[in-house]
Amino acid sequence: MTALKLDTLDRIPVRSKVSLDAARRQTVLTLMEALVREQENDCPGALTAAGSLVSSVVCIISQGYFLADDARMQRADRYSRTMADCISYVDSHFTAALSMEDLCRAFGLSRSALSVLFPQYAGMTLKRYITKKRIDYALMLLHSTELSVQQIAAMAGYEDISTFYRNFTKYTGAAPSAYRTPEI
Repeated sequence: MTALKLDTLDRIPVRSKVSLDAARRQTVLTLMEALVREQENDCPGALTAAGSLVSSVVCIISQGYFLADDARMQRADRYSRTMADCISYVDSHFTAALSMEDLCRAFGLSRSALSVLFPQYAGMTLKRYITKKRIDYALMLLHSTELSVQQIAAMAGYEDISTFYRNFTKYTGAAPSAYRTPEI
């Protein structure tokens, strides 16, 4: 650690996404100098101070990293309302025939943009999200109604019963009939 000369940091060409303003840069240099002083102390108490100093440096550098991507963050913020509306629309229309093209037209997004943004905001692809919503709805209907599996599949948005069975079994690990509430 003592071999690192803090005054040479300015001369080392560093290529990264981190850009620190003058105040943050000075804070990092001060913290690094304190870290070098702490390392030269041989007392065990210095270890806790060193960890805190390293933590502070990492925090400041990470702030610089995310601030450097300000344009990307602004783009993401611009899409957040659109994606919230899109997810809300899917949540209320998942039993209808939803296609990516329809959603792209409705929300003014390209197919590639929706393909990238939807998983970022919903945590899964559009197709998987719709399937999950449909199967969860079918599970609720199986537990709470006496409707036939064919009727439940149709109500959940499946035109083809075999697709319903395949997705249901893949998602739950069992056939729909296994989730019927047994009569007492």
